[in-house]
Amino acid sequence: MLRTLAFALVMAATPALAADAVAPVKAVMDLTLANWASETGDGGGDYFDDTHIKVFSKSFRTLYGKVEKHMAEVGDADSAGVFDYDPIQGGQDGCPITDLKIGQPTAGKGGVTEVAVTFKPYSCFDGETKESVAHLTFKVVDEGGKAVIDDVVRKEFFGSAPSLVQELQDALAN
Repeated sequence: MLRTLAFALVMAATPALAADAVAPVKAVMDLTLANWASETGDGGGDYFDDTHIKVFSKSFRTLYGKVEKHMAEVGDADSAGVFDYDPIQGGQDGCPITDLKIGQPTAGKGGVTEVAVTFKPYSCFDGETKESVAHLTFKVVDEGGKAVIDDVVRKEFFGSAPSLVQELQDALAN
């Protein structure tokens, strides 16, 4: 009976996290939409400033802070930031985001909830690029009862790195 009660409690908590998992993803994508409301990509703000970084996990924020410190120590502090491109949109150039779709949360491994996102970042370009679709998987975890983003994994897109965490770890190695 105790085992059944424990299972019921876990199952009852899971839908709440799954539903909440979309909230930090939506916050990041709302910022992406604002950033790319025009072709200059300067509308909404920085994903990693003091206001917005709160939707990311403590481990992500710690890693990001280490990379910022490392860049300052190696004399790269005056660059365009830790990422020299928009790590969500996928480039330095772009267009207003179109066809944004945020999927339903799904259970991943190790208590991670995954939220798939697709959009067209280059619809104002000519040629094949116009129809290109970015595919992101937000890895969301529960941190003290709050859903936060622990990583963003990208399907290879114009040479972009597959994971923000991996990209940050690579930056520390340089």
